[in-house]
Amino acid sequence: MIVGKEQQMETKLQTALQIAKDQKDISAAAEYLGQEVENITICGKVLLYVNNGETYENTVCYSTDKDYFIDSWGDWHESVEAQYCAAENVIRYGFCGEFTDMTEGIRWNEIVCSHCNNLIGG
Repeated sequence: MIVGKEQQMETKLQTALQIAKDQKDISAAAEYLGQEVENITICGKVLLYVNNGETYENTVCYSTDKDYFIDSWGDWHESVEAQYCAAENVIRYGFCGEFTDMTEGIRWNEIVCSHCNNLIGG
């Protein structure tokens, strides 16, 4: 029964989250889940997360600005990037992975990346 398995996993994640909070250590949650801790840095923010092998599947996470929480590292990454782009008026070009300024009055797909000189819109 899929619903039962999803509920079991959610309960297990909540338990792992509480273990991490109680011990102030994400590796304790990883040990409970039988997995390892990995990290990712973007836009000056660092996320530690229990690697479950899936980018968009919920797991136990830790960041200094959000403490311990449950989310997927993929959703966290996209959220941080979107906030950074909006605050800094930049766009990230997928080809080179760098941020480049949004030029006022020019549509995003007409911008040339300042790092690799490719047209962002293809």
